[in-house]
Amino acid sequence: MYPEFIPIYIGLVVIIGLAIAILILLICLLKDKGDKTVTPTSYSDKNGNSPIKANQTSGNMAFCKKCATQFDASERFCPNCGTPR
Repeated sequence: MYPEFIPIYIGLVVIIGLAIAILILLICLLKDKGDKTVTPTSYSDKNGNSPIKANQTSGNMAFCKKCATQFDASERFCPNCGTPR
């Protein structure tokens, strides 16, 4: 082994170690992202009354598939993210 190559070997070990650490972090982030699911929920106040929005035109409500925003069923697109119904 040539002493001139020792810094090159050390640099390669550091780069490989960083690459492995980044891969492990990416795998952990992807696992966590897949576990989170958004489900629409219904909220009510102390008396059991549900909040009424000012722009609500009918009693039919829909939830966005992408961001779970509740909006009027007569609307064709989500007002929050623009996803079609």
